[in-house]
Amino acid sequence: MSYTSFFHCIYQKNGRVPLGKDFRRSLYGISFCLEVVTEKQLRLVQVEKDKEIQVQKELGVQVDCLTQLLHQEKRKQDEQKAQNLEALRPKYIAPRKERFVLDGDREELRAIK
Repeated sequence: MSYTSFFHCIYQKNGRVPLGKDFRRSLYGISFCLEVVTEKQLRLVQVEKDKEIQVQKELGVQVDCLTQLLHQEKRKQDEQKAQNLEALRPKYIAPRKERFVLDGDREELRAIK
């Protein structure tokens, strides 16, 4: 129920008592001011809600961005680990091959003797 309808109901109930023009004007003026203030407060509340929604969206975008960066960094670290293992692998394989070649040479040397 709006303020104007509230005051209108009061006026209808008290219709027997004539209200002065100035009094009616002041009642309608007050009711109009109350409506304006209420609408202004509603707009301010809506603006605050819109700002909060915008902030939440921005934070969501930042979280997504950070998540992507984290995954990229993890992939880089995994690739670096794999490259380090590949770099170490020939060092371990080479001595084994040499050992096998030397063992083969020993057998050939034994066969010659």
